[in-house]
Amino acid sequence: MMINKTILAAALVAVALTSCETKENSHRETQPFEMLNYVTNGTDETYSIGKSAITIEYIGTSASGLSIRDVVMNGGEKKNFDVTGLTNKNVTNGIGFTESASSAAPGMTDLSINLLGGTSFISTWNLFYNFTAGTEKVCGMPKVSFYFSKTNVTDPAGAPVMTTEDGSKNRYQITVNDKDINTASRTLNIYVRGASFMQGMPAMNMVFKDVPFEIEDGVLKFAIDRLVPSVLAGENGTTEVPNDKFPITDLEGVGRIGDEVTLKYSCTPTLNEGNSTTYNVESTLKFRLQKQSGSTQQ
Repeated sequence: MMINKTILAAALVAVALTSCETKENSHRETQPFEMLNYVTNGTDETYSIGKSAITIEYIGTSASGLSIRDVVMNGGEKKNFDVTGLTNKNVTNGIGFTESASSAAPGMTDLSINLLGGTSFISTWNLFYNFTAGTEKVCGMPKVSFYFSKTNVTDPAGAPVMTTEDGSKNRYQITVNDKDINTASRTLNIYVRGASFMQGMPAMNMVFKDVPFEIEDGVLKFAIDRLVPSVLAGENGTTEVPNDKFPITDLEGVGRIGDEVTLKYSCTPTLNEGNSTTYNVESTLKFRLQKQSGSTQQ
C-alpha cells in the first residue's frame, strides 16, 4: 500500500473500509483491519498477522463490538476473540470502548480498545487493543498505521533549522512487512508524505524500507544504522526510486502501542559538491492534526 494512494485518496479508502447499516433507532458502522498481534507470557513471544473488525453503534447504548481473528498464541495455536456490549467514550485522539454490564468477552480480561485518528484531513482510523488471555498478554496494532507529525530539525551544533506541524508535510505511514514476521528478521517500512527537513528541499514522498523492529512491554521499537531512502515516483507514485543523495543514518523510533511515536534520524544530503551539512530530524508522530499549516525556518 503506497502512501500517496492511501493519504491523497483517504476518503475513498474510508468508504472502501466502512460498511454502514441504518436501523430504526441506530446507526452502525463496521471497520475492518489487518492487524499485527503480539503475544507474550513474559518469557516466550509470538508475532503474527491477523484480521479484526470494530463495530461502532453511534446511537444505541452498549451495542458496539470487536472481533479478532487468527491470533497465534505462544504454543502456535490460532485463536479468535469476540467482545460484545461495548460502550463508546471520547478519548484523546479518537474513540475508546469500555465494557458494560451486558458485555461478553469470553477468555479475555484487562481489556483496552481504542480507535484513533479519523480526522477530516486523514479519515483513516487506527485500531489498538490490549488484553490478557489466560497467562498470555495480547496487544494489537494495525499492520498499516497513519500519523501526522510535529517535526523539529537541528544542525550538528543543536541550532534550530526548521520546525513544522504543517499537515501537508512529514506525514507518516508505518507498514509492517509480512515476511519473517515471527523471526528476529522482522521489518517495517516507513512512508513519508511531503518529506521536508532542510531549507529549499522540495517536499517529496519517500520510503525508508526494511527497518528492523520489536515489541517489548507493549512498546514498539525500531532502529537501523543506515539506509538509502527511495522516492515514490511515476504517475501513481508506485515506483520506488532509490535516492542516495539523501542518506539516512541513526534512525530510531519508540512509542507505546496506541500512543505517539518518537522518530529520530539524521540526513547529510549530497545535492551539491562540497555540501556536507547534517540535519538531525526529530518527529513526534501524532494521530490527529494540531495545525494544518505553520512552518518556521531559522
